[in-house]
Amino acid sequence: MANVLRHLRTVGLTGLATLVLIVIVDAFTFIVLDMKPPGHEPERFFHFSPLLGWFHKPSSEGYWYRYSNGTKFHVRTNEYGFADSPREVEKTRPRIALVGDSTTQFWEAEEADRGQVVIEELLDGSHEVLNFGVRGYGTDQSYLLFQHLGVHFNADIVVYTFCINDIANNATRASKPYFVENPDTGELVKAGYPVGRMMSQFENSFAWTDYSLTLRLLERVIRRYRSERHPPNLNQHFELRAFRSEYNEEDERRMRVTTKLISRLAAAVEEKGNKFIVVEGIYQPVIDEEMKKRLVARYGPVFDFDTVTRRLRDHLEQEGIEFLSLPEIIKEKGIDTGDLMPAWESMHLAAPGIRLYSETLIDRLHSLGWLKNTVQTST
Repeated sequence: MANVLRHLRTVGLTGLATLVLIVIVDAFTFIVLDMKPPGHEPERFFHFSPLLGWFHKPSSEGYWYRYSNGTKFHVRTNEYGFADSPREVEKTRPRIALVGDSTTQFWEAEEADRGQVVIEELLDGSHEVLNFGVRGYGTDQSYLLFQHLGVHFNADIVVYTFCINDIANNATRASKPYFVENPDTGELVKAGYPVGRMMSQFENSFAWTDYSLTLRLLERVIRRYRSERHPPNLNQHFELRAFRSEYNEEDERRMRVTTKLISRLAAAVEEKGNKFIVVEGIYQPVIDEEMKKRLVARYGPVFDFDTVTRRLRDHLEQEGIEFLSLPEIIKEKGIDTGDLMPAWESMHLAAPGIRLYSETLIDRLHSLGWLKNTVQTST
């Protein structure tokens, strides 16, 4: 009996010592090393919007903790809630507006390396570049944001950056406005408005993993283990699903809604006499041959990694909308993609990727003859 008690006491003391060590490590990494989880305390930068579901808090500032290794970037929003520097409604030089989700927001790079800053610099300050990107938005929310707020800044050129997850986001109906097709006419009808509450990922919710690096690492190991043993069905994979070689009825509906929303955004821009272009953003499996091979080995030969580009191009050509595909440019020019994104990313761009985006966009705008002194009176 005495031996059993000694053994239990040893186990208890060992467990307690381990727990104390974990607490010390977690406190040190959280407080001293400032290693916070991705999206730590999103309520610092986002608040509820009955029109959009969520939007940036105006005039907010701090660090956005994006990656599991604690990487952080200083971010700010201006008085209008844009992820941008202070702006005025009245303009004194031609304007370019960037519209889209987090791949337009550029919070995965330092402030000096973000798209709006780089494009302005490459154009020698001849144009003012505004950033209307908002994390988590689909084409639907980007369109509504531009229609109700962005349009008042009267940008001469509006650039919508398409991200592959826009297709799934446009199909999402929780805590956001969305559009459905009228079964008789095929026209889009807005639904889910006014929004009842903000999406949980942008609300203040307590989780132990917010404070424990140890738990976050353990959670990552468990998630990877489960994923390797039970790969998610492609219907549940909001990015890869769009690259299936054969679309089912729901896939076709999602793509139709997305392309119709892009057309609506284009119409909202062009009715003001301004220019509109769609830029297809980068998704790593489309440009990484080794990743393609791994995905085919995992899911089988069910992919067509050109299908999204092809479908976008077909629709936009039919609508007379300008289109620039970054994946096509990268493949055509044989660009080394190694440093375009951080190692842990598949969609967001690092500083070299943002520069490629900016230079490629400017080249196209020059070729279209759009970069002229076209200052107009703001609406």
